[in-house]
Amino acid sequence: MRRQLYSQYVLLCDKIWLFWDFIGLKLFIVIVQELLF
Repeated sequence: MRRQLYSQYVLLCDKIWLFWDFIGLKLFIVIVQELLF
């Protein structure tokens, strides 16, 4: 039971990190474009 809960938590964290990576990449691209143009 505890192990199952832990794996659920890890999956959730993984999804959050992927989400933040995606946002960070978008923001980075926007900032670079602002600086270049």
